[in-house]
Parts: sequence; C-alpha cells; structure tokens
Amino acid sequence: ALGWYRIGGRLFIEMPNCGIPLLHFQRTMCAKYQVLGLPDELIRSLFAQLLEGISYMHAHGYIHLDIKEDNLLVKADGDKVHLTIIDCS
Repeated sequence: ALGWYRIGGRLFIEMPNCGIPLLHFQRTMCAKYQVLGLPDELIRSLFAQLLEGISYMHAHGYIHLDIKEDNLLVKADGDKVHLTIIDCS
C-alpha cells in the first residue's frame, strides 16, 4: 500500500495502479490495432508472468484457488506489459 487516510468514519487505503482486467485489456488492444487477438509474443509473456506468480505463491505455501481473467490485471508500461494476480484471499 502507498498509504492510508481517514475521512469521517471511513478508512481509505491507497494502492498502486496495477492495471486493468485481462479481458478488458485484450478488447482494448484488439480494437486499437483492429486485430482479432493479441500477438503470440505478448501472450507468451503474460502466461510466463502468470506461471511465475503462481510458482512464487506455491513456493511460499499459498494457493490462489480463483485464477480467472477478472483476477489478472495487466498494465502497459511503454513496450513492456506487466501482469498482476489479485484477490488472493
């Protein structure tokens, strides 16, 4: 978390922007470039990041139990794309 603050009786936690859901990212990219799917190289990169994240969780004794596209956020940073796994409750 980047920080926290209170307004009235509510607590707000400021989190970094981790991107948008995978399906929204896919639709946005396909519409922008007028293509039917994501490039193979990008899919390989996202899948490798997903496997690396799952492997990290398993190595530390955690299991996600709800891997789905809504729980995968994608953020483009120049020519790099970063995948974040969320909702690890």
